[in-house]
Amino acid sequence: MSLSGVLDAGIGEVLKQTMKLAATSTLVRMDLAKLTDADNNGATLLMRGLAALKRAKKEIVFGSPEHLAQILAAKLVPGERINEAMWLLLLELYQQAFRQDAFEEAAVNYAVTFEVSPPSWEALSARTEDLPQEVLLAESKAEEFMLHGQMVGATAADLAPLERALAGRDDFDIDAHQLVRIDPGSAGHLLEMLQRLHGAGKKLRIIGLSTLVAAYLETLGFAEVAELRARAI
Repeated sequence: MSLSGVLDAGIGEVLKQTMKLAATSTLVRMDLAKLTDADNNGATLLMRGLAALKRAKKEIVFGSPEHLAQILAAKLVPGERINEAMWLLLLELYQQAFRQDAFEEAAVNYAVTFEVSPPSWEALSARTEDLPQEVLLAESKAEEFMLHGQMVGATAADLAPLERALAGRDDFDIDAHQLVRIDPGSAGHLLEMLQRLHGAGKKLRIIGLSTLVAAYLETLGFAEVAELRARAI
C-alpha cells in the first residue's frame, strides 16, 4: 500500500482496498514516503484502519515512518486540545521508527494536552522484529532490495528466497536506509549468502547504512564481498 498526496478523508477508499488485499496476507506494508501533508480526518481513518488490521492479526510495517512523523509534528502544538488522532498517529509512527526518546517526549505532550495518562512505549512484538524473509524480498526499486527495522533471528532459510531472487543478476543493490540494527547471527547468515554470490562473480552493494551498522559490518568482513555505503548524516 503506497500513500501519496494529502492524508485526508480520501484515504477511506484506499483503506477499504487494503483490507480486501490483507485478507490473503499476513503482512501489510504502508509506504508513506510520497505523502505531502496530513489532517486529522486522514489520521483518524488511518488509525481505525490500523486497529482493524491489528484485530485481524496482520503485521503492519511502515515505509518511511519518520517522513510522516515530521509532517505531523510540525502541525501539533502542545496545549492546543485539537487533532487528537494526529497525536496518536505520531506516537504510532515513532514506535515504528524505533524513536523511543521522541515517542516519550510526544507522549508527555499528548498527556498534558488532553489531560490523560501518557501512553507507554511498547517494544514491537517478536513477529515485527523477526521479518527477514518478507522485508528482504521487498523491492524498493527495480534493482534494489530492502532491509528494514530490526533484523533479529534471521536464518539461512529466511535468506534463501532472496539469494534465489538475486542469483540471476550480475549487479545489484541492497537498500539498508531503514535498517535499525542487525544481530550477529543474522549478520553471519547474510555474510555467508553474500560470499556465495560474490564468489559467483556478482557485484554487490549495501547502500544507505547507518554509520554504526556500516562499521559493524566492516568488522565482520562484509567489505571483502560487497561495497558498503553509509548514508549521509
